[in-house]
Amino acid sequence: MPYSLAVLSYHPMPYHVAFYRALHQEPRITETILYLDDFGVREQFDPEFNQKLTWDNDILAGYNYKFFKNFTWNPFKAPFGRINPGIFFEIAFSHYDAVLLDYATVSTWFAYTAAQLTHRLVIMRAEADLDKPYKSKWSQLKERFLSTWLNHCDAVMYSCEKNRQYFKAFGVTDDKLFPILSSVDNAYYHSLLTSRLQLRTTQRQKYNLPPEAIVAIFSGRLIERKKPLDLLAAYKKIITQQPNLWLVYIGDGPLRETIEQEARQANLDQVICVGFRNQSELPAHYMMADFFVMPSEWDPTPKALNEAVVCGLPSIVSTGIGQANDLIINAVNGLVFEVGNIEQLAQALLTLSQDPALREKFSQQLQVTAAEWCPEKNVAGVVAALEYALDKNNHCP
Repeated sequence: MPYSLAVLSYHPMPYHVAFYRALHQEPRITETILYLDDFGVREQFDPEFNQKLTWDNDILAGYNYKFFKNFTWNPFKAPFGRINPGIFFEIAFSHYDAVLLDYATVSTWFAYTAAQLTHRLVIMRAEADLDKPYKSKWSQLKERFLSTWLNHCDAVMYSCEKNRQYFKAFGVTDDKLFPILSSVDNAYYHSLLTSRLQLRTTQRQKYNLPPEAIVAIFSGRLIERKKPLDLLAAYKKIITQQPNLWLVYIGDGPLRETIEQEARQANLDQVICVGFRNQSELPAHYMMADFFVMPSEWDPTPKALNEAVVCGLPSIVSTGIGQANDLIINAVNGLVFEVGNIEQLAQALLTLSQDPALREKFSQQLQVTAAEWCPEKNVAGVVAALEYALDKNNHCP
């Protein structure tokens, strides 16, 4: 008999869907995704993207799911962004063997309490690391109780090496840790690689890029934490040495106007902000690029980096990125610079933009890396976590 698994999910997200569909294909698991909000399938204003949005692809097909009414007054305010009393009753009165959850919201506590009262297995996952430069009062309070909470969980799943070290710092032993690595829909992006040249040519023509253009892209919310202005500052330092380098920002947010204003003032016509691009539009933008840059101050597991990696884009990332030094390994499949160090970032931009052989070397290595960071591997991790927890507790599914 398959394991019955409930998975708490903040709201439908495109980069989670491939994992849910892979779970559905696993014969040892019967999954139900418990959505705490319908953001993304219902149009709603996103303050970090500074606009209303809905996802433009079908993110609800191919797996089992339920939506629960969210009673929050502010869906973007942790931990009160998700308040779903119905989750308690769902876990308490449905026949789940285990619950996969994080610890970000009030509803997590509803689910955890129900699971404990009814002797369901609890598998914890999260994406935090020890490098966060600032912590809210909620984060500080949460960490005071985290060791105790993790001790009562039956298994813990980590998204990258930094996240694994975070859990270990709070007392989780190696035998209790299982991978659920940051991933996206690898198969979808791979299916488009055969059309890469056509997509690259079409997209470059759309933005009137000259044939000799070397394109670096940033993809994400244009907010302070993502450090898009650091990238612009580094670009300014090397543009005279590499006049063929173009900088394309994919995304929107409060800093877009500042970026565009600074670019105009410096007469940088080769800096383009294309705005928010939905899921169906993203692949062509990755295909037109020569490399990817993510300079964030702190970013536990940005999925845009996974998308770039699956597309074979050499990447420059800061040490603030959670997957730095395991998804991206410095000088092996990309370049890593010290967060906030504009000189190092500028040098990395210059190095990659001037060395096509290095870009090709990194791109080839990324094909090996991407194969390990995929939804199917994560399903295997979930099965291993379930079997460990069941064996430890002498449960039978």
